Amino acid sequence: MGASLCNFQVRSESQKNVCNAVRKIISIRAFLSPVQNGWVSVFDELSNSMDEEEIRRAGKTLSEQLATVVIAFVIYHSDVMIYYFFDRGKELDYYNSTPDYFGAKLDRNEFDKTKGDAKLFIKYIDQSIKKDDIENILFRKPAQEISLDEKPRYVLQEERLKALFSLLHINENYAFIGFHDFFVEGISQFVKNKSKFKLAARRGALKKIEELFKSIDENNVAKVKDLIHSGLSPNTKTNDRR
Repeated sequence: MGASLCNFQVRSESQKNVCNAVRKIISIRAFLSPVQNGWVSVFDELSNSMDEEEIRRAGKTLSEQLATVVIAFVIYHSDVMIYYFFDRGKELDYYNSTPDYFGAKLDRNEFDKTKGDAKLFIKYIDQSIKKDDIENILFRKPAQEISLDEKPRYVLQEERLKALFSLLHINENYAFIGFHDFFVEGISQFVKNKSKFKLAARRGALKKIEELFKSIDENNVAKVKDLIHSGLSPNTKTNDRR
């Protein structure tokens, strides 16, 4: 099983402004990177559970609140790369590297609906980017058109995302991490300046997390279920709880 992760790339020159907006939008917690090349990276806890509705809600709302471009990037089991492109609260584009991953039989028109629009990256992010460079990274084929002896262009979809991040001047290391990776010892391999990251939490979220772990210790199943139903992720972690 490969990696699954989600992160949001926010076009902004202010970590503080993004952090203030994130606190109002997220359901639990999120780590925020310092500003780098006009981007603030947001690693949201609940979105990392691969909840498409939550990812779309968070990306749309954050884009609307900050009146800027927000792109939500998703990696699923290292086999699928997805992005949702928002500007000022509107979803402008959706990309899926493998829309037939779960066996859906798509005709060419349906397959091409998720191929991504390279022109948006030029219009909204950087006019010096070459359209061909974006399209080369995003290019993919339907499963039925791939021969048995054909080598995949990207064995891991994190590598595709890394290539796209490089082109957009986003820290390439962020193509490999989601929220829960911040609690793993190896995070220093991808985050060199963790002290400059901010942890944003929705009001009351930290108290609920402590209640969750206390309920687990007490084997209070009913309380654990109530807390998870309230929005806490069953994969919630802290610095000393894995």
